[in-house]
Amino acid sequence: MVELRQIDLRGNPVATLPEALLKLPRLEKLDLRWVTISRPSWFAELEERGCAIYL
Repeated sequence: MVELRQIDLRGNPVATLPEALLKLPRLEKLDLRWVTISRPSWFAELEERGCAIYL
């Protein structure tokens, strides 16, 4: 999964996300629209390296 660039979880009933997402070096987009989830502190690290997070 090191080549994974996008994760689209729009509308899914997820409660938490694994911090292991930080280990995806090419992740460019994490789409969490219509997902009720609190923003983990490690989202900032993803954004700093250029990953767009849609909430």
